Amino acid sequence: MVQTLMDSSYKDGTPLSDEHICGLLTALLFAGQHTSSITATWTGLELLHHPEYLARVMQEQKEVMERFGGEIHFDALKEMQVLHRAVNETLRLHPPLIFLMRRMMKDMDLNDKIRIPKGDMVVVAPGIGHQNPDVFPNPEGMFPIQVSICLTGD
Repeated sequence: MVQTLMDSSYKDGTPLSDEHICGLLTALLFAGQHTSSITATWTGLELLHHPEYLARVMQEQKEVMERFGGEIHFDALKEMQVLHRAVNETLRLHPPLIFLMRRMMKDMDLNDKIRIPKGDMVVVAPGIGHQNPDVFPNPEGMFPIQVSICLTGD
């Protein structure tokens, strides 16, 4: 990957600077490791605080792993839907990124009331939207309420 970055250039043919390559590598390492480790930690903590859901996750893993001969691979992980829903609920409760920023690539009108011009920065805070009572029946109810909804598929 480092060699690919070293061989890359901008659209005008200018090669990437050493500083830019270092910045890209740092961002890649930070983004992938940071968000994954935070999500895994919060999922573990939430499941430990709610042993009834931990038992369901563990039972699912036992059943799936027996079917796959004890080997962990992508197909086995895809079948772990209870775990998947528990991780999704954890991401709702504890998003690893507190805000996301994007630059508008074209003008946009929202509900014919607000115009966001091309070039403006838009910031979204997932933690705010994830607490919306119009979407989540008991948004601050934390793990037991929401996971029961997520884990049962209701």
